[in-house]
Amino acid sequence: MSQARRRRGRDTELAVAKWFQANGWPYAEAVASVAQGADLTGTPDLSVEIKARRDFDPAGWLRQGEARPGLSIVTFRLNGQGTTDVGQYPALLRLADLVPVLRAAGYGDPNHPGDAA
Repeated sequence: MSQARRRRGRDTELAVAKWFQANGWPYAEAVASVAQGADLTGTPDLSVEIKARRDFDPAGWLRQGEARPGLSIVTFRLNGQGTTDVGQYPALLRLADLVPVLRAAGYGDPNHPGDAA
């Protein structure tokens, strides 16, 4: 991997950590890419993977996060996006994980229990 690609990845991790800090997770910290585990610490009950790659492997990325406890979320920086527009990065999670979050936020029919399994 080239030095520029490593730098892009690290810059992305640091920018996402800073974004989480400003949005309710004040202890979020980017983990060195050589370390095992989630790409962020200080985000209780979340397993956050951060990607800044050209290849697109959503199934592999989700498996990576699902191997750890917590809600598995993958956020990725698209080509053309910088580190100042982190809130515009896409985020990916399994539908079975998304629906309970939406229901808890008040979306959906409150009289229908659903079956998100």
